[in-house]
Amino acid sequence: MEKNNLNIITAERIYLKNVSLESADDMYEYCSDESVVKFLTFDRHKNINDTINAIKEYFLKDPIGKYGIYLNSNNKLIGTIDIRLDSLDYNNFGWVINKKYQKNGYCSEALSAMLKSWWSKIKSLDLYAKHDIENKDSEHFMDNNNFIKLNKKTLNDEGITYCVHKLNIENIEAKIFKK
Repeated sequence: MEKNNLNIITAERIYLKNVSLESADDMYEYCSDESVVKFLTFDRHKNINDTINAIKEYFLKDPIGKYGIYLNSNNKLIGTIDIRLDSLDYNNFGWVINKKYQKNGYCSEALSAMLKSWWSKIKSLDLYAKHDIENKDSEHFMDNNNFIKLNKKTLNDEGITYCVHKLNIENIEAKIFKK
């Protein structure tokens, strides 16, 4: 649940909070890894200044709906997750997880915690996510987290083909509120 005065969303093994410059080293650890950023919309960070600038430009300029995923055990930033409402294309999600922490359920836990916190704002919206069709890990994550594959493929200006998924709100409501 969200602690409004601290803007922290807590979960069992992780917590979500706004990203700050204090987390730059942790973020650089995964944003400098080509295998992690291969399918993302930004280039690999070549130095810590790239990460500091990304935090300033993306996370600090407009922090609403943008969270760092931190481990409860040691307060390490292991990734980010965000919800973008009223974007030009559609309401959508984005996420990235440090390679060392992938396939451990942290991103699913973060998604559930974020959805529960944002429920009053999103329960009547269509929410989407997309992935490069080559990114099988993101496809698997969406399949396991109540996204419905629309089989709508879009081609961007760089020739990348994406598959669009829609969040199944009815199934999510049952999952996050344990109905």
